[in-house]
Amino acid sequence: MKLRLEEFGIPAKNCFYDATGKGTLGFAFAKEFGALCPVPIDSGAKATERPVRFDLFVEEKNKQRRLKRCEEHYAKFVTEAWFSVSEAILSGQIRGLPMDVMKELCLRTYSIGKGNRIEIEPKSGTPNKPGFIQRIGYSPDLGDWRHSASRAQEGSDSRSSGLEMICNPTMMGLIGWKNGRGKHEKLLRSPRIDQNMRLLKYKPQASGGLEIRPV
Repeated sequence: MKLRLEEFGIPAKNCFYDATGKGTLGFAFAKEFGALCPVPIDSGAKATERPVRFDLFVEEKNKQRRLKRCEEHYAKFVTEAWFSVSEAILSGQIRGLPMDVMKELCLRTYSIGKGNRIEIEPKSGTPNKPGFIQRIGYSPDLGDWRHSASRAQEGSDSRSSGLEMICNPTMMGLIGWKNGRGKHEKLLRSPRIDQNMRLLKYKPQASGGLEIRPV
């Protein structure tokens, strides 16, 4: 992975990966990269304190309204992440996603769990309670890629400039940002196996959203 980051000119600190179930990977990265190593995204963590959106409120006991926090609305961070992508699509901030990505985003189900919080369908379940893989027959890697890409964009310290984004599923969901040339554009490789990778262009819109088109 280090060689691929160097090939694309991506600083290790701008590389993000899904760390769920990969507890020892951080130690391996620290040994290889030193202090500035790839950044983990913990999908199994609790949801954040960020507002769900800016038109969803709760009323306190003193009758004052405030924005509802994600930790009050979603059971885990992975649910927050998937639904945040949905909110961005519905509000027009993300447009032009490939159809196979959209299909996976729509296929995953959810339920209302403990504390009246939304809980997304588990990726892999049990015979008594099947997950996405048992129900559909494959892992929702494209949907995971899309929400991880959003988190990577938030975390990159280079997002204000022209960027290129590379995603590769054979590298544990590697997502990386680097400074791009020309005007504020982003390039992305869809997370399929190497020989089927597609190059897409992210074009910022006047509304603040992103339009995604194949190059």
